[in-house]
Amino acid sequence: MASKEVDVIIVGGGAAGLNAASILRKAGKKVVVLESRDRVGGRIYSEQLPSGTHVELGAQWQAETGHDRLDQLVKTYGYRKLEHYKAGKAVVWTGGVKKLLSPGSLGIGFFSGLDFMIRMWRMSSIIKKISLNGFTPNLDQYDNESVGQYVEKRSWTSGAITFLSSLLSGGFCHDPKEISVYAAAQTMKTFGSFEQQEKAETFFFDQGLQKIFVKMAEELEADLELNARVVSVDTTGDKVVVKSSGKIYEGKEVILAFPPQLLARIQFQPSLPQNYSDVASSMALGQVVKMVAVFPTPWWRNRGLTGFVSSYGKSNDLDISEVADLSHSTGNGVLACFVVGPSALEICEKPVEELKKGFADFLQASFGSLEEEIQSFHYHNWIGDEDSLGGYLSTPGMGQWKKLPNGLFPKAGRISFAGTEYAHQWRGYIEGALESGERAAHAVLATLEGTSSAT
Repeated sequence: MASKEVDVIIVGGGAAGLNAASILRKAGKKVVVLESRDRVGGRIYSEQLPSGTHVELGAQWQAETGHDRLDQLVKTYGYRKLEHYKAGKAVVWTGGVKKLLSPGSLGIGFFSGLDFMIRMWRMSSIIKKISLNGFTPNLDQYDNESVGQYVEKRSWTSGAITFLSSLLSGGFCHDPKEISVYAAAQTMKTFGSFEQQEKAETFFFDQGLQKIFVKMAEELEADLELNARVVSVDTTGDKVVVKSSGKIYEGKEVILAFPPQLLARIQFQPSLPQNYSDVASSMALGQVVKMVAVFPTPWWRNRGLTGFVSSYGKSNDLDISEVADLSHSTGNGVLACFVVGPSALEICEKPVEELKKGFADFLQASFGSLEEEIQSFHYHNWIGDEDSLGGYLSTPGMGQWKKLPNGLFPKAGRISFAGTEYAHQWRGYIEGALESGERAAHAVLATLEGTSSAT
């Protein structure tokens, strides 16, 4: 006997799953959302301090333009977005050398900068040829060449190689030599243009971004179940049967709204298409550790610094690639940093005090000295997060896109897929997760109502 019968079962209570649920409910469909964690939000994860300051340990950015779905949620729930502090100099490390530059400056010299621009122009020619709805056969050579190799072979200057490698490692949270040119170009195409991508990290939020999704979840009321780890999905009968934590759910359709690398944990009957399973098991997992240091005040601003630090090539013990000022209206100074790719694997099991010291040492080297002691330190190891196995984006491995003639992963029978990895717009961002959930919901509605819809 089923614990609950609905129209659509949604597995995953992150941005994608909650957006799909909201759309389906508004269309008059009965849904249930099953979330394995004890909270909603997925890879959007906020902590609130006694002072009222929120620290974001997961996704946090809204672009200047193009993040229309997220912008609508922000307006709906009355949230305030803040723009990066820009009144001052940014710190840029290149090859262990520190420079103070105006925000947005590359800091890699004229010829390396020219080399970088030419590489981007040539990459754009590949991006234009790629389809988001399936593999482009005449570009198959790029599925077998890593984007790291592509950069090293075609760049003229060591400065451009170091700069591009750092950007790619940060963008994909993985070693660029393990990401194909095709996979990189596919993802970049979802941003619309390089100009839009450059402004992808313009705004952040004053009240804890996860709270938006908590509010979305509250509207579901009894149609959301936490601590509900799904173990099987059976589509052999008249109804879809999903088992989770000793309960059974029946529905007409199911949306799997979680990262593809977690598909192997679920027993499917019948099995997923072989190419889906192959690609899911090959994912280059996002390797990232995020750390946040909270100070009594944003003291660096008094020194004429924006708080932004970027590092191209290893310049510190933890190999921190970026620091961003996320200070709020509460008055606290907040600096967040990211360690990505192989370096994240190296540090992810270090003691918290060692991570805190490494971050403090890098800030001291970058800003000259620490005017205040760190008031509180927070971090999240997304590599070790059992409900994600990586963040903030995982990517099909080398040579895998050619196994996906119809894209990643179109609706398979009564199973739909959602999550930022599947996005056709802004893959790797919150906007991408929302878009994928919207697209999955409309595909399900088309099936339930007997119409056709692109997936």
